[in-house]
Amino acid sequence: MLRRGWRPSRDVNTNSAERAQTFSRRRTAMTKYAAFDVSVNDSALCIMDADGNIVEETKVASEADAVAEALRQHRSDIGLVGLEAGPMSQHLFDGLAEAGYPVVSCETRHTKAFLKARRNKTDRNDAKGIAQMMRTGLYQEVHVKTRASQEIRTQLGARKTLQRQMLDLQNSIRGLLLYRGARCQDGCPLGW
Repeated sequence: MLRRGWRPSRDVNTNSAERAQTFSRRRTAMTKYAAFDVSVNDSALCIMDADGNIVEETKVASEADAVAEALRQHRSDIGLVGLEAGPMSQHLFDGLAEAGYPVVSCETRHTKAFLKARRNKTDRNDAKGIAQMMRTGLYQEVHVKTRASQEIRTQLGARKTLQRQMLDLQNSIRGLLLYRGARCQDGCPLGW
């Protein structure tokens, strides 16, 4: 039975043998898996090979250029880059996709549940766990909106905030003037 709001990341109608065969073909084609635990200033990077051995662990600035530069020496070997979805990871996702890396944004609740099993909760260990998810295929991919869509949404949100603040200010001034006995007529945007 499927939970409400959950969508399978793979085709449900394929049997497990077909999925395993597809995954094994995909796994042999990908030799290294990179993952980032994104924070405000620094991001923890973990690069893991197909056998689960850690190739590189480091901290990089949470900027798209710095992240792409950190992955550059492994560029030909990287099969998948994983990020946990969130407000800080969207610009990194766009930057890595523009740089030509196969990048995946992972669903946050699924990632949190997977990482909860780890003993120490640190950025470094979270990056290892996300890399392990990429390596084994135990991740749920989420859609990342385009930059144009994000800009429109940001502009609409800013407009709504300004409208709400203007209405609050008008109502506050009306209340202060009412205390003094002055009344503003209906529909009067403080033009009196």
